[in-house]
Amino acid sequence: MSTRIPTETELVEILTPLAPHGVQWFPGHMAKAQRELNAKLRLVNTVVEVVDARMPRSSRHPHLATWIGQKQHVIALTKIDLADAADTRAWKKQLQRSGPTVIGVDAVKGQGIKALLAAIGKNKTARVLVAGVPNSGKSSLINRACGRSAARVGATPGITRRQQWLRADANIEFLDTPGLLWPKIENLLQALKLAWLASIGEKAYDTYQAAATLAVWLYYTHPLVLKERYGITDAAPEAAALLNAIGRRRGCIVAGGEVNLEQAAQVLLHDLRTGRLGRITLDKPEDPGV
Repeated sequence: MSTRIPTETELVEILTPLAPHGVQWFPGHMAKAQRELNAKLRLVNTVVEVVDARMPRSSRHPHLATWIGQKQHVIALTKIDLADAADTRAWKKQLQRSGPTVIGVDAVKGQGIKALLAAIGKNKTARVLVAGVPNSGKSSLINRACGRSAARVGATPGITRRQQWLRADANIEFLDTPGLLWPKIENLLQALKLAWLASIGEKAYDTYQAAATLAVWLYYTHPLVLKERYGITDAAPEAAALLNAIGRRRGCIVAGGEVNLEQAAQVLLHDLRTGRLGRITLDKPEDPGV
């Protein structure tokens, strides 16, 4: 297994041949959501930017901070239960340097919700727009804050297709919005991370290629994860070999004893997304921006 973690640039070079089709998205409803968000910003005095704690750089819309302007800006680092705790602490410090209040949130257990409401409540009457990439936990956060299942929740990107106002208390109203993506990301690794964590719909990428790149990325960055979860200790840094080993370990066997690599690919992606690989942060705070 690898003893040196490649640089970000080296990882991109390693992964690019494994994903020749890249990642393509920005369907029509995304463009509409972006236009509507800009219009709704005039109606609010606070913006909660929902950022997946597992990829605090890759899941931030590059233009949102500029659009927010002088409005109160709070970053909710969601899904902290699935991210590396030390990395989350480092990311909170780094993100706060640019001005916004940063709150770590586990919406499933309710952790961080009181602190988030307290930060928002600095405005006597808070009208709060909640924005972030698809599947970042926006609706789950609002449901916890409002104390009921007021916003639709799902693991499929794009489940929130329209704006809806929801009241948390007499002084705080939330506006849930559809997930936001941007037209193009030049850095393949950033796009892959969004695909690995299901912030991009399955039609935008090839499942096998996404899992192949993830397997190789784990080989170089988290070899102990491959060892502990799948018993991989001596595989070469080759996607097919890694997915074959994963498939055998997880029982993805078809007639003749061969491994169903497509099934193995789905298993690996599911294991990452649900935390079965452990608490992993894909973006390291010390990495250069992408």
